[in-house]
Amino acid sequence: MLRSLSRANTKPEFLLQSKPRPSGGAITISLFSSAVAQNQASLTPITTTLLQKCNSLAQAKLIHQQFLVQGLYQDFTTRLVSAYLTHNAPSHSISILERLTPSTSVVFCWNTIIRRSLRLGFSHDVLSLFRMMLRVHCPPDHYTFPFVLKACGELPSFRSGAAVHAVVSTTGFDSNVFVCNALVAMYAHCGELDDARQMFEEMYDKGICDIVSWNSIVAAYTQSRDAKNAVELFRIMMDDSEIHPDIVSLVNVLPACGSLGASLHG
Repeated sequence: MLRSLSRANTKPEFLLQSKPRPSGGAITISLFSSAVAQNQASLTPITTTLLQKCNSLAQAKLIHQQFLVQGLYQDFTTRLVSAYLTHNAPSHSISILERLTPSTSVVFCWNTIIRRSLRLGFSHDVLSLFRMMLRVHCPPDHYTFPFVLKACGELPSFRSGAAVHAVVSTTGFDSNVFVCNALVAMYAHCGELDDARQMFEEMYDKGICDIVSWNSIVAAYTQSRDAKNAVELFRIMMDDSEIHPDIVSLVNVLPACGSLGASLHG
């Protein structure tokens, strides 16, 4: 028997028609209005949930519109930035960030966008975003610089890297081990071994070198086929009681040992 002739379909037509469901946008406005009508305590968790669960760019825009209508734009901007990024709309996030007063959460959002561009391989975009960040007087932090310096190394662009280095110095991050390690790696990727070595020596004099610093400079010489300096630095590292070589250290130095024909170093 065909289903169209089954008893289930003998009901009057108006009973078979389902009631129209409200759209996602209507639900969003309804929930938002309900929260506003109550108090700020209920508004924050409801709004945060809406931003986390909105499943389209259109819904994120709708919530953004409601922020403006209700005069709550400044209270949830960083969450809105994250929502736009979730839906692959970085241009919307940037347009918001450019208008915000610098704060820790705003810097975090800039870093998130910069890191996203770096992960996608858009090194030029990373540099553009960094310039935008400086233009709106949003101060970079010790997370920003390693992302930007890595982009300089991947291009590679010694000129851009040197310019970022100048910003590092003027903002007081020239004694931060994470930033300095990124500088060593950047100069090495740009083929500027003398600058990489100078940066490393400055770190050594300040007493801020860690295993990453040593591995970076040894790798720089190994990759540049300067086996002599690579092995010599590895020996110095081994003599430093505060530094403990790891598997990366061995991977970096073994090719240098092989090229020197000094198997006993292994």
